[in-house]
Order: sequence, then C-alpha cells, then structure tokens
Amino acid sequence: EAWARRLLEKAPRDRFQCAADAAFALREAEHSQVWGVPPLPPSWRPPLSSRRAHVPLVGVGLGLHGLRAMPVLGRDEPMEAIWQTLREVWTTATPRLVLLEGNAGSGKSRLAAAFCDRAEEVGGATTLRVSHDPMPTRDSGLREVLVRALGCQRMGRRELAARVADLLARDGVRDAYEAEALAEYLVSPDEWTAGVDGPHARVAAPQERNALLQRFLRRSAARRPLVLCLDDAQWGSETLSLVEHLLAEPGVAVGPLLLLLCVRREALRDRPLEALRLSALLESPGARRLDVPVLDDAAARRLVRDVLGLEPRLADAVQVRAAGSPQFAVQLVSDWVRRGLLFSGPRGFELEGSIDGELPADLDAIWDQRVQRLAMEYGDEVAASLEVAAALGLQVDAFEWNHACSELDLHAQPDLIDRLVHHGLADATEDGWAFASVLLRQALERQARSRSRWRDVHRACASMLARRYPAGRPGLDERLGTHLVQAGAVDDAATVFGRAAQELQDLSEHRRAQEVARQRERALALAHAPEADRRWGECLLVHANAELAL
Repeated sequence: EAWARRLLEKAPRDRFQCAADAAFALREAEHSQVWGVPPLPPSWRPPLSSRRAHVPLVGVGLGLHGLRAMPVLGRDEPMEAIWQTLREVWTTATPRLVLLEGNAGSGKSRLAAAFCDRAEEVGGATTLRVSHDPMPTRDSGLREVLVRALGCQRMGRRELAARVADLLARDGVRDAYEAEALAEYLVSPDEWTAGVDGPHARVAAPQERNALLQRFLRRSAARRPLVLCLDDAQWGSETLSLVEHLLAEPGVAVGPLLLLLCVRREALRDRPLEALRLSALLESPGARRLDVPVLDDAAARRLVRDVLGLEPRLADAVQVRAAGSPQFAVQLVSDWVRRGLLFSGPRGFELEGSIDGELPADLDAIWDQRVQRLAMEYGDEVAASLEVAAALGLQVDAFEWNHACSELDLHAQPDLIDRLVHHGLADATEDGWAFASVLLRQALERQARSRSRWRDVHRACASMLARRYPAGRPGLDERLGTHLVQAGAVDDAATVFGRAAQELQDLSEHRRAQEVARQRERALALAHAPEADRRWGECLLVHANAELAL
C-alpha cells in the first residue's frame, strides 16, 4: 500500500524518480519500508534473462529507419571501463574523470550517450549532458543545461530568483546569497542589461562561479551519483575551468561525480591551449583516457548486415568504404532511405543502380552531397539561409537567424526546419534549433566558401549582432569579433577583440581573456598591423596579467 501511495504522490519530487527505483522498492517491500536507490549492477551488460535475441526481419523497417536508435557495437571494453569507474565513484563517493578521445565519426558521443542511458535505466546515476559549440553563441554549455534541468526556461530575473529559492529551500538550503548567486548565474544574457529587477549577487570571478557550481553539483549527487557528460569539451573553456576546479578540491567536498568528457582528436590540433589543459587533467588521481578507434571488422560487419540490414554484396562495399566509421555507414544508408534508393531483396536491402556511383569518398563527402541535394530540392535561397545558420554556430537562435537572413534579403523559412528535424538533420530547441551534427554545419560552410559568399554571410551576422543587442552586452564583442574576422574586416575585429579581452579580464576570466588575445593577435597579423601598433602591446598585457593571476 505504501509503495502504491508513493506512485500517486501529487508532487513529482515525492514519487519514485525512475522505474528502477520503483522496481527496487517493490522487490524490497516485504522486508523494509525504508527504500533507497537500487545498487549499481556489477556490469553494464543486462542480465541474460532480460536480453532479447536479435531477429532480423528481411524487408522490414525502411519506414522506421530514422526512428530507430542505433545500438553501440564493438565498444564493450570502453563501456566496461567507464562502468567500473562509475563503481569507483559509488564506493568512494569522490569524483573521477574519463576522457573519450577519437576522430569525427568514430562514435565517442554515441558511446557516452549509451553509457548515460544505461546508468539512468538501472538507477545507477543521474546525468547532465552538456554540448559545446565551436562558435561563441548566445547560449551554450552548462548554464543552458542547468536552466532546462531546473525548469527555468524563459523566466525573467524576479521569477527565476523565486524559482531557485524555492528549489533550494526544498533541499534545506535557506541561504539567501546562495539562491541569489545561483539565480544570477542562470539569468539569460538578455536579462543582464535589461535592468536591475531580480537577484543582485553577481558571481564575477570564475573561482566564485566554480565554487557555486561545485555546491550545486554536490547537492545534486546527494541521493545518487551524478554523471556530468561534456561533449566536444575541447570547445568549452569555461566548462574545463569548472572541471579543473572540481578535481583540485578534496574529493569529499565534491562528492560522487563522474566527469565524462568527449574530445575530437582533429579539433585539438587547432586548440593547443585546451589540449594542454586536458593533458593536465589526466594527471589527476583516478583520471583515465580511453581511445575510441574505428570499429573492427567484426563490429563493422554486424552494423552493415545485421543492424542496417544490407544484402551481403552491398554490405561489403559499404563496410570497405566506411573504413570502420560507424557514422559513415549510418549516414550513408539514412541518405539512401530518404532518397528511396533501397528496396527489399531476398537477402536484405538492395540498392537501385550502380553501387560505385553511390559510394562517397569519405564522411565529409556524404554531408557535402546531402547539402547539395538540399539546395537542389529547396532552391538556392534556402541553401543560403542555411549557410547563415551555419555561420551562427551549432545552436541557432530563431530570431537571430531570421534577422541575419534579412540582412541579405533572404527569408528564413520555419517550415524548412520542420523538414530538417523530420530527416534527422536538426533538433528543435527552446529558442530555435540546432544542427544534428557538426559535420553538417561544416559542409554548409564548405558550400558557402565554394560559392564565394561565406564572407557576406558573416558580415550579415556581424551587422545583426550590432543592430540587435546594446553595446556592452556580456559576450557580444567576442561573438562580433569572430564574425568580423570571417567577414575579412580583420582590423575592425582586432579592435573589437580588445574590448572582449578587457571584459573578460574585468570578470577575472583570465584564461578566456588569453584566448581572445590570441584571436586578436591573429587578426592584427592578417591586417598587417605595424609593430608600433599599440594593440600588440595590449595583447602582451593580457597575457602578462593572466600569468600573474594564474
């Protein structure tokens, strides 16, 4: 009876938080009325009794292809390694770090997502999943994830402050400063310059922000361990600062926390500072790096034959061309399904026409062809509007996109995004949409460059930012400078980056200030600024101040 009453509690926080909790309590109901969380299984693998045999149904499933979740194949060893690290977090109640490193398309993000899904399924952990953008954007990183997790979307200062104070009070935290500081961190950048209504406990220094987030994560992990999954961590300077802080603190002050970082190996070549920081993190006690290589032949064969259901000859051709990249095989077959090129044969799906004519050279070629077909299907104006979105970043604010398109006399079509979401090329978000893959964004950039309009696109984005937001808005100058560099206005970008670096120094964000100073130096070099230009000296001062502070 007590178990059933808990299922029917009015307040969601008073119910079982997941099916695993309810199942565990039901099993224990005969022995105890004091229920906790279920123990973590010794392995991530489901018990043999609950595993369902894979029964291939030849000719079935084309219509459901885009809706199926692809299984993780050939990753048993890294999955087990992450799981055992989570067991260490359980037993020691202290943080651990796992770094997944691999090339684009190797499946590291899919591996991390599958691990998080399994941990949540068995009630072994709560997860927060954070993605990062190569472009400075309005909302990205941990802040936006916490806003969604706490149900604070689209709240103004006053409403958000009340919401946060109420949530903390339920956890027994009645410190007014703590509530105000957390609310201030969560406030949208639009609210920072909108007035003084609401919280005022400004968290200026990164040390204060990281300590605030440490306390939040510690409370979140009070009931069960927390997995903080950080995808494309090489683009998250602020998030790396938090990770460095957490691993430098005494383990008992941080609590049971697994930091799971995914890093693109080729992206690190352009991010030397982040590469050094990640290497330093791996020196922390209990930290480990796991390489995510291409699939071996056995796993690749299972993917193309058993999961994707291709007939043997076609499967062999796709396997050879994919060269172990699971994303290559999945994206290629998805494209064939969308174009209606596959049909059911006696031994699996067959391809209409020549195999050689439909096999792209590599993963980039797949995305290039998909972008070209989008342009052919919807017209050049639609393709140009998507290039504008690509210039804005992986996360696209609908209003910014519409405004930037209008700067080029283009029309941003909302129904286009519905079609992209339907085909798995985009995901809907609270304020607009996001590219489903960074590779799609890169393909749109290559198309814009090939048509000599990439500079015009970034010039439109820079104009949009200058018109849309007031001067002094936090983060505006860094975004503006990035677009000005791509637009070819490198001298103007160098000046704007100077303001951005000063803003970050004023906030004690010295590492990020150094990054912006390096961007400024590159802009000055492109502008052929003379050695006597004072802006070179200002860059040196940023680096000097950072070295003294750090």
